[in-house]
Amino acid sequence: NELSRDTITITYGLPVVITTESGNDYITSDPELTLEGTCWTGTGQVLVNNLSEGVTYVESATTWTYTTTLNEGPNSITVTTQDAGGNEFSQDTITVTYGPPVVITTKSGNDYITTDPALTLEGTCWSGTGQILVNDLSDGVTYLEGAAVWTYTATLNEGANPLTVVAQDTSGNELSRDTITITYGLPVVI
Repeated sequence: NELSRDTITITYGLPVVITTESGNDYITSDPELTLEGTCWTGTGQVLVNNLSEGVTYVESATTWTYTTTLNEGPNSITVTTQDAGGNEFSQDTITVTYGPPVVITTKSGNDYITTDPALTLEGTCWSGTGQILVNDLSDGVTYLEGAAVWTYTATLNEGANPLTVVAQDTSGNELSRDTITITYGLPVVI
């Protein structure tokens, strides 16, 4: 004699996956973010931080995108998929840290010509920058970790002096770069 019978349906689908930067946390100097990912065909809705704003997704599709403007510093982003009934199906999380790019401010960052071989270059960077390098070296750079300004002093060689300033995070990963060429020429003596 059978007393009772219950039936349950278990639906299996692939979890939501962030594919931008292989789903790894990362740092960017661009405040405009487009995050991409994949999901199960049975997904009814994709939410980011519990909101649909900025999400592009068509029900039953296998891909989605999310666009937003990042705040300075770490931005924790949780992507959640729901089935057609609004039940949470899966989640994936990524942290995207935004820091403004390194900028050369001397001469507004424009290339220029000088007759003075003594160079002092100045600029700004994100306060989360770990170090500043000029042409891959820290020689001549004055920067305190956590500051938003830096200087570089050097003696120019005669002719064109291309300089590349790179901001790195505390792990040595490049955050951003800026370039300038300063041409030094001896003054004309009459």
